[in-house]
Amino acid sequence: DKIQRMIESPPDLPKESGVAASFAWPTDILTNAESGEFLGYRMSRPPLDSPKHVLDFTEEYPHTESGSSEGLLGSILKGIGIGGDTDSGGDPHDISLALAEGVRALHQAGHAIGDFHHSRILTDDNRVMFVDCDDFHISGEGVKYNGSDIAPEYAPPMDSGASEEVIQQSDRFALAVHTFRLLMEGYHPFETDEEGPAEELEAMIQKSPFPYRVPDSEYLRTPEDAPPYDDLPPEIRHLFEICFIEGQQIPEMRPTAGDWVQVLS
Repeated sequence: DKIQRMIESPPDLPKESGVAASFAWPTDILTNAESGEFLGYRMSRPPLDSPKHVLDFTEEYPHTESGSSEGLLGSILKGIGIGGDTDSGGDPHDISLALAEGVRALHQAGHAIGDFHHSRILTDDNRVMFVDCDDFHISGEGVKYNGSDIAPEYAPPMDSGASEEVIQQSDRFALAVHTFRLLMEGYHPFETDEEGPAEELEAMIQKSPFPYRVPDSEYLRTPEDAPPYDDLPPEIRHLFEICFIEGQQIPEMRPTAGDWVQVLS
């Protein structure tokens, strides 16, 4: 029943818009010709030449030294053919935009991801593909088909309940985490340089403030090798801070995928 509902209500990604997101989504059900027993399904999965999950891409992308002119702006200029050779392996900004476009389409269809782990997001050049979609939270006519639990490093605090709205709000938190990692060379937004044993990210998310709002405080330091947060455009920093500060207490305030599409565009 869940697969049938997915076939009936796929995310709507208009082809003419040039959106670089796609979903490994069911297209039709396969049954036993005699008994009618469900055997599985076929799915749409556009080919990827050299796929890697999004965190692998982030960590392998050729980073530039802090304070150089080759930061986010430099990579954007390269992407449109200005200021140097383009990087055929993809660009963190373009991948962030494609990721937000995909989440926006999924949420507009009434569904949610839930377990928004980086292993479920494949990249190839500037394309993004969402996989393991049969584990998503799918809404139907008065019915909700549950998905997997949320991975701790992408799970927000304060959320309670299992409604589609709550799961979408958790998706919005995870989307901001992925976007931060893409634009900040793989660093998690709640990762810090702590004296003594490092705390698990799950614990940091649950009880610590967003360290980049007041970096290098006496009790909370951002990682020494992380790129300068202030190098990000103020509009992007504003969305991060709404999500990771106000949104920690009021989940409804977290920026939507559409908010990210607008700012990244």
